[in-house]
This record gives sequence, C-alpha cells and structure tokens, in this order.
Amino acid sequence: MFEIDESEEGQERRCHFGLDGRTNELILTKPLPTNMSKMNALRFSIAKWEVIAMLCEENHRVETENGHKTCALCLSYWDMGKSACVSRVDQKCPIAMASGQDACRGTPYSSFTNADKEDSYDRQEAAEREVIFLRGLLELAIEEELSDE
Repeated sequence: MFEIDESEEGQERRCHFGLDGRTNELILTKPLPTNMSKMNALRFSIAKWEVIAMLCEENHRVETENGHKTCALCLSYWDMGKSACVSRVDQKCPIAMASGQDACRGTPYSSFTNADKEDSYDRQEAAEREVIFLRGLLELAIEEELSDE
C-alpha cells in the first residue's frame, strides 16, 4: 500500500479532484493552476491518482479518469496538433521521457484503463502503481534540479 501525502499541500492538491456522482467520471472540482513547473505538474498528477486509489478503495466505481482533461502533465505537455507529449517549448513530458512513448503507454496507466471497471480492487491496485511510478519521476526531477544547482 502506498502512503498518501498528508501535508497541507498534498491535501490542497487532492481537493482539485472529485467524482461526478451521476457519471462516475473523475472531474476537476476547481481549475488546475496554469503554467506549472514540471515538479508541480507531477505533484498534481500524483494527487489525481491518490484520489482515484482512495475512491476505488472505498468501492466507488470510477468509470473514467478523464485522461488529459484532468491530468496536470497532459495540460502542460500534450500537443493535440502533434499528437505527442511535447510542450510548446519542445520540452518532453517526464512520463514520455521515462517510458519512451507518448500518451502514457508503457506505464501503469495502461493497467488502469484496461482493468475491469467493476473490479475496484484491480483498479485501485493499478492506481496505486501509477502513484508509485509518478513519485519515482518526481524524485528524479528533484535530483536533477539539485544537481543543476
């Protein structure tokens, strides 16, 4: 089981995400900040998946996590015209850099989208693996920033 970021910042980030009780889709309850740094985008993405894991753990059916509409990394890096995970200034998404693929292919995200929507444990486990994966990317980003100083 992964540990949730219980800091004030972690709780505040998770408050941006909720479940639409009518459609069972993950939604933004308030807009994500614009022009986020790579690390902040990673932190908001982690918060999104923490919320999804908690919802699944509580046996809520998460029909869809709404992909790029609720993902801070997608909002920062997805280029619809190129169908690629590259920002306006040609910086590649940290997930795409790690996996070598666009659209989160080759990551635990695929396990979540392919899991049976009726099986909340399977989806919870996939969401928890996504949190762990993203936390690893955040640790790498922090190490990179420290080594650049």
